[in-house]
Amino acid sequence: MHTSGVLKFWRGDFIKHIDGGYRPLDARIVAHLRRLDWQRRNWWADDYVRVARQQASDATAAQRRATDTIWTDLKRDTTSYVDSHHHSFSSSALRRMEAA
Repeated sequence: MHTSGVLKFWRGDFIKHIDGGYRPLDARIVAHLRRLDWQRRNWWADDYVRVARQQASDATAAQRRATDTIWTDLKRDTTSYVDSHHHSFSSSALRRMEAA
Protein backbone atom coordinates (compact mmCIF):
# COMPACT_ATOMS: atom_id res chain seq x y z
CA MET A 1 0.00 0.00 0.00
CA HIS A 2 1.43 3.38 -1.05
CA THR A 3 1.20 5.95 1.78
CA SER A 4 3.77 8.63 0.98
CA GLY A 5 2.37 12.15 0.94
CA VAL A 6 -0.60 11.20 3.09
CA LEU A 7 -0.99 13.27 6.26
CA LYS A 8 -2.08 11.93 9.62
CA PHE A 9 -2.55 13.38 13.09
CA TRP A 10 0.28 12.59 15.44
CA ARG A 11 -0.58 12.87 19.15
CA GLY A 12 -3.34 15.30 18.22
CA ASP A 13 -0.97 18.28 18.01
CA PHE A 14 1.35 17.89 15.05
CA ILE A 15 0.65 16.84 11.50
CA LYS A 16 3.24 14.49 10.05
CA HIS A 17 3.57 12.43 6.93
CA ILE A 18 2.93 8.74 7.46
CA ASP A 19 6.54 8.05 6.47
CA GLY A 20 7.60 9.99 9.61
CA GLY A 21 8.73 13.25 8.01
CA TYR A 22 7.33 16.65 8.86
CA ARG A 23 5.33 18.62 6.34
CA PRO A 24 7.17 21.56 4.74
CA LEU A 25 6.88 25.07 6.21
CA ASP A 26 4.53 27.42 4.42
CA ALA A 27 5.33 31.06 3.63
CA ARG A 28 3.46 32.47 6.66
CA ILE A 29 5.55 30.48 9.11
CA VAL A 30 8.77 31.40 7.34
CA ALA A 31 7.85 35.12 7.38
CA HIS A 32 7.01 34.91 11.08
CA LEU A 33 10.32 33.19 11.87
CA ARG A 34 12.23 35.82 9.89
CA ARG A 35 10.47 38.62 11.80
CA LEU A 36 11.30 36.94 15.12
CA ASP A 37 14.92 36.50 14.04
CA TRP A 38 15.16 40.18 13.07
CA GLN A 39 13.80 41.19 16.48
CA ARG A 40 16.22 38.83 18.22
CA ARG A 41 19.16 40.38 16.38
CA ASN A 42 18.13 44.06 16.57
CA TRP A 43 16.04 44.63 19.69
CA TRP A 44 17.36 45.28 23.16
CA ALA A 45 15.60 44.32 26.39
CA ASP A 46 14.22 47.83 26.87
CA ASP A 47 12.60 47.59 23.41
CA TYR A 48 10.68 44.49 24.51
CA VAL A 49 9.69 46.17 27.78
CA ARG A 50 8.46 49.27 25.93
CA VAL A 51 6.37 47.18 23.51
CA ALA A 52 4.95 45.04 26.33
CA ARG A 53 3.97 48.15 28.30
CA GLN A 54 2.30 49.68 25.25
CA GLN A 55 0.35 46.49 24.57
CA ALA A 56 -0.75 46.35 28.23
CA SER A 57 -1.80 50.01 28.07
CA ASP A 58 -3.79 49.40 24.88
CA ALA A 59 -5.51 46.37 26.41
CA THR A 60 -6.39 48.31 29.56
CA ALA A 61 -7.79 51.21 27.54
CA ALA A 62 -9.88 48.84 25.39
CA GLN A 63 -11.23 47.13 28.50
CA ARG A 64 -12.06 50.50 30.08
CA ARG A 65 -13.88 51.64 26.91
CA ALA A 66 -15.89 48.41 26.82
CA THR A 67 -16.81 48.72 30.50
CA ASP A 68 -17.80 52.37 30.08
CA THR A 69 -19.98 51.45 27.11
CA ILE A 70 -21.75 48.77 29.13
CA TRP A 71 -22.41 51.16 32.04
CA THR A 72 -23.62 53.90 29.70
CA ASP A 73 -26.04 51.50 28.01
CA LEU A 74 -27.24 50.23 31.37
CA LYS A 75 -27.91 53.76 32.64
CA ARG A 76 -29.73 54.68 29.43
CA ASP A 77 -31.86 51.51 29.52
CA THR A 78 -32.68 51.99 33.21
CA THR A 79 -33.67 55.60 32.66
CA SER A 80 -35.81 54.65 29.67
CA TYR A 81 -37.52 51.88 31.64
CA VAL A 82 -38.23 54.17 34.60
CA ASP A 83 -39.65 56.86 32.28
CA SER A 84 -41.99 54.47 30.50
CA HIS A 85 -43.17 52.30 33.43
CA HIS A 86 -42.99 54.30 36.63
CA HIS A 87 -44.76 57.64 36.49
CA SER A 88 -44.31 58.32 40.18
CA PHE A 89 -40.53 57.98 39.90
CA SER A 90 -39.22 59.90 36.91
CA SER A 91 -35.85 59.74 35.22
CA SER A 92 -35.11 63.25 36.42
CA ALA A 93 -35.27 61.93 39.99
CA LEU A 94 -32.99 59.09 38.95
CA ARG A 95 -30.54 61.56 37.45
CA ARG A 96 -30.57 63.63 40.65
CA MET A 97 -29.76 60.47 42.60
CA GLU A 98 -26.85 59.70 40.24
CA ALA A 99 -25.47 63.22 40.63
CA ALA A 100 -25.55 63.01 44.43
